Amino acid sequence: MPQHWLGFLTTYFIVRSAIPSVKATSPPNLLLVPRDAPVHDVPLRLWANPRQAVLRPRKRDLQQSALMATLEPHFDPDWMSTSKPHKPPSDISHTRKSAAELKSTASTLGLSDTVRDWLVSRGTCPITYAWKDLGSDFWPRWVRTAVCLRPATGTCSWPPGMGCVSAPPRHLHVLRWHCRLKKKNKRKKVDENNVWGRIEKKEVLPKKKGRRKRYRCLWVKVPYPVPEDCICACA
Repeated sequence: MPQHWLGFLTTYFIVRSAIPSVKATSPPNLLLVPRDAPVHDVPLRLWANPRQAVLRPRKRDLQQSALMATLEPHFDPDWMSTSKPHKPPSDISHTRKSAAELKSTASTLGLSDTVRDWLVSRGTCPITYAWKDLGSDFWPRWVRTAVCLRPATGTCSWPPGMGCVSAPPRHLHVLRWHCRLKKKNKRKKVDENNVWGRIEKKEVLPKKKGRRKRYRCLWVKVPYPVPEDCICACA
């Protein structure tokens, strides 16, 4: 069999040996939904009612200098933005680990440069980047995500059969707004003038303006997974 055909048939094995197959990865929105997810799947669960505007971060809670000091040294300007981006993310495909691993594996096969470049090109999945808005409960609010594109040939392997899927995610560190009820130290008041017994008074629910005082809110640093790369694997 000609040498170049041996090279063609080894594409499948190159991809499998260079990059581990990925069946499924935790979606980035795991931190947001479902809201009844187990506690071990979510660093800090969000409120069941997303319309609790009274507990949302206020202007004084969004001072960038204070937030940046809390997040450091995990702020990555290539993967997050403190303000709403007005243009697509810059291209950082030259930093992809999957392409580097493919080239390293192909260089050990003893093939010609033409065949080796063809194998690497065939096994490298096309990719683009987009900004994702995490909402007002996160800071920085916008993070970069990788989006896998369909190869022009419909498959990324030879023989055909494999597809482009998301690689294991990149774990960024962001701040998440978290509110908890304050502990009640005061005992319930009783009516001392009641001669028939000690009957506790019913607790009066606070008005909406005072509801926030019942909670202690702060920014907490949490890991947040985002798609970083695309690899050729068994879909």
